[in-house]
Amino acid sequence: MNKKALLLIFILLLLPRPTAATSEFLDGSYYIVYDNYENELFATGSTVVVGDMYQSADDFLYKVVRVDADEKKAWAEFLHKVEYDQKESAIDGMLPVDASDVIVGIYQTHSSESYISGDGTESKKGKGGIVDVGQTLADELEKNGIKTIFSDDGHTPHDAGAYQRSRRTAMSLIKKGADILVDVHRDAIPAKYYSTNVDGDKVSKVRLVVGRQNPNQNANKEFAQKLKQIADDKYPGLIKDIYFARGGYNQDLGPRTILIEVGSHKVSKEQAKKGAELFAGVMGSYLGSNPNFKNTGSTRSIAFLVIGTLIVIGAFMFMNYGSWAGIKKNVIEPSRKRYASALASWRKRKDD
Repeated sequence: MNKKALLLIFILLLLPRPTAATSEFLDGSYYIVYDNYENELFATGSTVVVGDMYQSADDFLYKVVRVDADEKKAWAEFLHKVEYDQKESAIDGMLPVDASDVIVGIYQTHSSESYISGDGTESKKGKGGIVDVGQTLADELEKNGIKTIFSDDGHTPHDAGAYQRSRRTAMSLIKKGADILVDVHRDAIPAKYYSTNVDGDKVSKVRLVVGRQNPNQNANKEFAQKLKQIADDKYPGLIKDIYFARGGYNQDLGPRTILIEVGSHKVSKEQAKKGAELFAGVMGSYLGSNPNFKNTGSTRSIAFLVIGTLIVIGAFMFMNYGSWAGIKKNVIEPSRKRYASALASWRKRKDD
C-alpha cells in the first residue's frame, strides 16, 4: 500500500462517523421488538438493527439479536437487570439546585416534527411543534434556576443529513458555554406507547436515546441512567425507557449529551409540553445532586475535534507536497509573502 493510500485511510478515520437515520417511515409503519418468548418489549418509529440495546422501564437490559426488516420486527435477548447503588434514593439528601456555573443547551435536529393534536399535522415546514416543546423545556429549566441557551434553528429536510446540519447548532451552543446538550425529538408510533398519568395529570412519557457510535457512549449512558434513576423516584412512569441505538447523534461532542423523544405525533402537544416540564424537574434534581458540577468534557471534545482537523489538514498537505520542505515552499512561504504585502499596504494607507 503506497503512502498516499495510508494517509487517506488515516484521514477517513479522523472524520466524524455518519449518524444513522431516525426518520419515520412514510407509510406510517414502525418497528416492534419482542423478547425470545414473543412478548412485546417496545416499539419505535426508527430503524432497528442488530446490536441495539434497550433498557426497559423496570431496568431490564436487552440486546437486539435478530431483525426482519421487511416485516419491521426484531427480537432481543435479555442480558441482565441494571442495578443502581441502593444505599440511598437517587434524590434523598440532595442539596438545593446550585447551577450558577452550568448551562444547558437545547435544540431540535428534526425541527419540522409536529403533533397532530395541537399542530394539525405530524410535520410542519419550518418550525414544527417540537420547537414549542423544546422551548417549554428551556423555560421550565430557567424556572428551576438553570441557565439555558435555546436554539430554534431549523435543520430541514427531515433526513439522515439533518444531524450534520444540526451539528453546527450543537457546536455553536457549546461555544456559547453549554455544558449539557439536549436534542429534543418526538417518536412516530401510536399514542398508547407514550400516554400516561403522573400525579394525576395526563402527560407524555419521555424516551432517552444514547448513540452507540461515539467515543462518549459510556459517559452518556451513565448520564441517561442517572436521569432515569432520578425520574423513577421523582415522577414514576415519566421515563419510558432508554434506547441505545446505532448512530452518533452528535453525542461525541460531550459526555453529557442526550437525545430525548417526548411523545409521538399522535400524542397531543399539550401532553408533550407537560412531559417536558416534568423532565426539566428531573434535570434540576440531577444538577442539585451535583453542586460542584462543572462539565469541561464538551470543551475538551471540541479541542480534540480542532486538533483532529489540523492533523487532517497537515496530512492532506503532506500527501500533496510530499515533504516538509515542499509544504514550506508551496504553502508557508507564499502565505508569508501575501501577509507581508497586505501589511505593507495597510501601513501605507494608514500613513496617507
